Amino acid sequence: MKQTFFIIILLFSSVLFSAAQTDKKLVLDENVPNLPSINAKETGKDISAADWSKLESALQVEDWTKTLTLVEEFQNKLDGETKDFKKARLRYIYLYSLAGKLLSYSFSGDREGEEYMRKRLEVAAKSYVGREFVFPVRKILADCKGAVNYVCESTENPGFLRIAATNSNGTSVHLSEYIEMKPVRLDVKKHNNADVILGGILKGVRLNPERSNKLIMTLQFEDGFVYRIYTS
Repeated sequence: MKQTFFIIILLFSSVLFSAAQTDKKLVLDENVPNLPSINAKETGKDISAADWSKLESALQVEDWTKTLTLVEEFQNKLDGETKDFKKARLRYIYLYSLAGKLLSYSFSGDREGEEYMRKRLEVAAKSYVGREFVFPVRKILADCKGAVNYVCESTENPGFLRIAATNSNGTSVHLSEYIEMKPVRLDVKKHNNADVILGGILKGVRLNPERSNKLIMTLQFEDGFVYRIYTS
C-alpha cells in the first residue's frame, strides 16, 4: 500500500474551503455547483472558526473521543446547512471518526468496545443514506497504483472515483469510498496533482464482515460533484 502522509495533514483543513488563496488558483470550469446545498436553508447558526479549529486539531492527533463529542455538539447546533456545507462535512468526519474509534478498540484488544463501535458506526452510516456529503481536501492522482488518500479513477468501476481514507500511519483504511460522478466526470489527467473537494449523496454502506482492522467500511456515493478544484 503506497502511503502518503502529507494528505493526512490536509484531510480536514478548512483553509482550502476559502476562495481567497495566496498560493492556489481556484478552478471553476468543471462541475462546480452554482446552487447552495440541496438541504440548505437560512438559519443564522454556524460554527465559529475557533470551534472548527478545535475539531481539526483533535482529528490531526486522532483524539477520537474529543472529535466525536465535538461533531455531535456541532450537528446539534446546526438545524440547517451552512453556506460552506458544514453539516455535509460533519457527516463525513463523524463516520471517519467512528471508524477511528473502532480501530483504537481493535488494536487495544477491547473486543466489547470494538463491537459497540461497529454497531454505532453501522447505525450512523445507514442513517446518512440519501444525505449529502462534502469530503475533505484531497489531491488528485492520475496514476494511483495503490496510493491511499488520493482521489483516483476506479479501475473496477468505470465512471467512479475511489478514495482509500486511512489513519495517520497509513496502516488501516477507515473508509473505502466510491463516488459515481454524474452527469459531469472529473478529468483526473487534466487535474493531476490538483487539490479537490468532492461531494455526493450517500447511496450505500457496507461494514467489512471480516472484522479486519485493515478495512472498516465501504461507502458508495451517487450524484458526485466537484465543489472546488485548486491548482498551484
